[in-house]
Amino acid sequence: MLSEGLRESIARHSDAPAMLSEDGQTISYARMGDWITSFSARLAQLGVGKGHRVVPLVDNTALRICLWFAIWRRGGDVVMVERVESLIDADVEYDHVIAFADQPKIGDANWHVLDDSWRGLTVAPDDAPIAGNMVFGTSGSTGRPKFMSVSAEVWYAMVKMFNAAALEPAGHTLITFPTSSTGHFFSAMRTFDMGYGLTFWTGDAKATLSAAKDFGVTIFAGSPRELDRVVEAVDAGVDAPDFAFAAFTGGLLSPAALERAYKVLGAPISNTLGASECGAIAAGVYQGQDVAPGWTGKTMPHVTSELRGQGGYDDLAYGAGKLAVKVAQPLRVQGYFGGASPYDDDGWFETGDIVTLDADKTLHLIGREDFLINVSGTKYAPERLEAALSRAPEITKVAVAGLTIDGAAQVVALVVPLMAGTDISMRVTRVLEEALGRTGIVQCRMASSLPELPTGKIDRAAVVRLFQA
Repeated sequence: MLSEGLRESIARHSDAPAMLSEDGQTISYARMGDWITSFSARLAQLGVGKGHRVVPLVDNTALRICLWFAIWRRGGDVVMVERVESLIDADVEYDHVIAFADQPKIGDANWHVLDDSWRGLTVAPDDAPIAGNMVFGTSGSTGRPKFMSVSAEVWYAMVKMFNAAALEPAGHTLITFPTSSTGHFFSAMRTFDMGYGLTFWTGDAKATLSAAKDFGVTIFAGSPRELDRVVEAVDAGVDAPDFAFAAFTGGLLSPAALERAYKVLGAPISNTLGASECGAIAAGVYQGQDVAPGWTGKTMPHVTSELRGQGGYDDLAYGAGKLAVKVAQPLRVQGYFGGASPYDDDGWFETGDIVTLDADKTLHLIGREDFLINVSGTKYAPERLEAALSRAPEITKVAVAGLTIDGAAQVVALVVPLMAGTDISMRVTRVLEEALGRTGIVQCRMASSLPELPTGKIDRAAVVRLFQA
């Protein structure tokens, strides 16, 4: 159980560093345990109990992590969001918010200020079980985020399974995921389970990497966006840890980007494809081998997979289909709030990804079905068009999307050029027209950055709105 596992880690590694907070404090496992106990006692005084949904909103990652476990010890549900407004917009009810005094109150829920009154309390019994749930939302990459719930015990079971499979080495870890993401939670849990410590992204690459090096970090865990920032910084000569391994999830890197990251960091690069509804689906480790665009490694041992609708996506790749997966009942989320279960009657979940699946279970992601561009009956995946453009050295980043104007399909590209202020529209248009086999349907604009979701994924809906404006 999570309660037993966490208590065991705290006892076994009491003097070892568990976290380096953004303000430079090194927090030992013993101190983390004291905070969890004290916070749990304070929550009891505030009336937080079983089934209450609590939003830990404090702008300090180490404190927020301790609040997770304290809320669970009270039997409450941890609501993982960066902004209360996202819950209000999605009509998700919540009962309590914990914030700092300088954070403005939003909404009608009980608003509690984390201050010195939360420290030094020992009322909560040490053997209190961790029995709450985690409430979190999808990335919103295909529309309005969907919120769902999964028990803390289910997440811990997934962590234990992942660690037992020894897919990634252990060590002090730099986590760069958004604090409200499942990637952040999973990386923190698996690090604590192995008795190592965490450092966090501060927003500045130089400061983050310097602190991580001093802490003894050997593992990177984050999204492709943050991995790219780390690679850029290291390549520019910023003093950084001697990484032994870099793991990313929440998107893909092109073969060229994988190769660059591997060479710059001098470490294996792990790529994991997953979904909020079922956890990790496929994983692979890049160590300089030849890989095709969309490579995600092999499906996980606990995942049963099948492709649906094969034959309908052969213009994207022969044999491609919609990915459906099945995981054991204990690893499934409890369902969407205010909606149907993610799973059909037989336990299958359709991910929305269009993929190919080799005989050896190697999975290649072509793109999301929601984003496919249909031009005169032929389907194109914007992710593949972006991969074709990313090979051009004068392009730093690019986002491709489809829209319809006066009944006609258009392909739009928002480009961040390598040299700021330059216009490479003609070059981009030519590459896309060659890939599409058509002319006159491409629009291109230069930009200083791409619109992104909090997870770092491209906000394609925002790209479309820019061209519709």
